Amino acid sequence: GILSTYINSSYFKDAGTSMSAPQVAGAAALVIGYLKSWHKPYTAAQVEQWITQSAVKDPNLSSYFAGGQRLDLERLGRLMLNSTVIDGNGGFDEN
Repeated sequence: GILSTYINSSYFKDAGTSMSAPQVAGAAALVIGYLKSWHKPYTAAQVEQWITQSAVKDPNLSSYFAGGQRLDLERLGRLMLNSTVIDGNGGFDEN
């Protein structure tokens, strides 16, 4: 269950795509923002690849959907940094 705000200043835990889609959209926004900050072109497929490549297998999720993976923002951040080649001037090395 994902903890969320609810009416009357309360909280509740819920599950499903309505709870997870905003988190994945936020992860996509982080990837896009990172690439834009470096003025690098990107495609939707590349953003999706980074998110899925950094996801963590979770056996508890296998019965819910194919792949049984969960979002891991720390791994996503590391993947972004490790995929970025920076030259001595602080810019991208295009070689």
